[in-house]
Amino acid sequence: MSDDPRLVALRGTTKKLLGAALDDPELAERALRRLRADPKLVHLVDMPPGLKRTGRRPPARFDPLKAANEAGLDGLRAQLGDLDLEELRNIVAQYGMDPRRLVMRWKDVDRVRAHIESTTAQRSRKGDAFRTPDVGAPTERQQVLMRAFVRAWELSSPAPAHQPFDLGSLPLEHPNWPDSVPVPSREEVRPLVHLGLLDTDRRAAPIWRVFPSELGRSTFGDPADDEAVALSDPDRRLGLILEATVGAFEADPTQPIHFAPMDQINYVSHPHWPLQPDAVKSHDLDQLEQLGLIATRPRGQDTSFWPTPSARAATKDVAGYLDQLAGAAHGAEQSRLSKWAERLRAGDLAVGAVAGTASGALIRALTGF
Repeated sequence: MSDDPRLVALRGTTKKLLGAALDDPELAERALRRLRADPKLVHLVDMPPGLKRTGRRPPARFDPLKAANEAGLDGLRAQLGDLDLEELRNIVAQYGMDPRRLVMRWKDVDRVRAHIESTTAQRSRKGDAFRTPDVGAPTERQQVLMRAFVRAWELSSPAPAHQPFDLGSLPLEHPNWPDSVPVPSREEVRPLVHLGLLDTDRRAAPIWRVFPSELGRSTFGDPADDEAVALSDPDRRLGLILEATVGAFEADPTQPIHFAPMDQINYVSHPHWPLQPDAVKSHDLDQLEQLGLIATRPRGQDTSFWPTPSARAATKDVAGYLDQLAGAAHGAEQSRLSKWAERLRAGDLAVGAVAGTASGALIRALTGF
């Protein structure tokens, strides 16, 4: 047996502690909680079932942002895969990833892991201008600012919705900014970007151009976001993007619809684009182009896209467009497309429930489902 004085002291202390705890169960509980609060000891402590919990959670096993910076997102994903639900919640709590206290209620381990990974990816920004060390949970002032950012972003008066926020040498000016909230300084905006609550359009440099990120909108916006729900379904998503493309083009066909890939997100710009500008991904355009519903053209590092004549006709009369396709098809494919057209004309509730919109049904029909 080792004669290391530290081990000798530990054995003696443990013996004394056990003796005292026999007559004082509350002392045993305090000792267990103190040991569990140490991240290097938390896995050695067995907490008895039914023990009353305190409001303070054990420390997180590691800093996810530091892990991502050192090993990349793949390395972070591997480390998160070793944690159970409570350990993941410890990370969420310690690093301010649940301002509205929703994530802590989730019971799906994979869902919590994905939330940590996506939040960390948004916080892991390039460029020193937007970096700030040791940013924890949003402060009260930051929460007020984010609610103002999201509200001004979504309002359509006096300026159109989805107008970005520019900070140059002068204070922030935005026509939809609420009068009751003092505008933020650059020093106040920087940590919001680092927290992943604001995204940046670096093409506008040296001006700081920011807008609420998906995380910021979901955290501080309206929880009943029908657009976000629709975009989470593969077919409804493509249908919604197709409708937005046709609508923007027909509102002003002289203005190209630009798709710009950036560091962390992609950005669509057009005066009449109705969706969130970061809603479209490159694979969405690839799929719509493969279906013959949009055309694209490279413009430097960006891409211009527009609806094809077939897409414009299809969105106005999906059933009629499917009938045309059925007339040019043969055999089983002709029968399948005709049945989709019949069900749409009949207002089949099952079609609406699955596809969400007529455009969503069009995507399902074209992809063979």
